Amino acid sequence: MGITSHVSEGFLNFIGAFAREDSVVPQWYLKSFSDVQLDDLSIYLTGYEICEKFRAWLLENGHSALSVAEVLFAAGCPGVVARAQFFLSHCQAELSSHTLSAMIDARNVLGLDCNNMTYFVDYFCIRQCLNGDFKPHAVETVIETLGHTILLLGPVRNP
Repeated sequence: MGITSHVSEGFLNFIGAFAREDSVVPQWYLKSFSDVQLDDLSIYLTGYEICEKFRAWLLENGHSALSVAEVLFAAGCPGVVARAQFFLSHCQAELSSHTLSAMIDARNVLGLDCNNMTYFVDYFCIRQCLNGDFKPHAVETVIETLGHTILLLGPVRNP
C-alpha cells in the first residue's frame, strides 16, 4: 500500500494525530530519549503517539483487522494506492512534522511531482491493532519490491 504526503497530513489532522492538543510531552518519551533535542516537541506528536491514535481510531471505527491505508483505499480515497513507489525508512521517535517534511522534501531531491508520490509509511500501512503485523522479513520484501527507499536520519542537525 502507499499514501501521498497530502493524504497523510489530512488524515493525521482529521483524527488529531499531527499536533498536540496541549504542550505536554509524555514523560516516558523524555526519559527514553533524553539526549534528543527537538525544537518542536511541545507542538507535534511523535510516531509512537501517532500509532496510539491510529489504534484508537481503528478500534473506534470497527477496523481493528486493517491498516489505516487499507481503510482509506477501500473507501476509494484518492492518494492511497495498492502499491507504493517509495519505502519511507524512519524512526518512530521523530515528530510528525519531520516525517511529512521528509516526504515532501524527497520531491526536491528526486525532481518528481510531490503531490503524486506514494510512500509505504509504517504508521499507515501496518495493521496497528494486530500483534506481530510488523515482520522484518516482510518489510525487507516490501523494500526489495519497491526498489526505492527514502531514509530519514536524525536528529536533523546532527544525525
